[in-house]
Amino acid sequence: MLLVDRLLERDRDKNLCIAEAKAVVDGIFVNEAGMLIPEYYLELIAQSTAAGNGYDAQCDRVSERTGYLVGIDAFTWFQDALPGEILRIDLKKIFEFGSVTIMAGEVINQKGRVIAGGEIKVWEEIS
Repeated sequence: MLLVDRLLERDRDKNLCIAEAKAVVDGIFVNEAGMLIPEYYLELIAQSTAAGNGYDAQCDRVSERTGYLVGIDAFTWFQDALPGEILRIDLKKIFEFGSVTIMAGEVINQKGRVIAGGEIKVWEEIS
């Protein structure tokens, strides 16, 4: 299920990436009360990481690599997004070793408040 709508910025020199998503209003990431579950925000960070990596692959004219979310080093959930709200996902690569990357990400609401954030471990196959 694709959750990220678009990649807004990518700065390879600074290892930064910014993506955008419209908060879902139904589906597997919405609980019985109509609120988003914490896993939604983690998936936004993971999919934004994939969007940045896919962009890099296109710029480098190489095949995109398969990647997987393999761990969560830290996660904080401050508040819920409103259904249909436009969210910004800010990412920074903080560590890379072989096929493992650690990304720090924040999900920011339309008022500019960080509503969730954490560090994820991503594994990408190396060809």
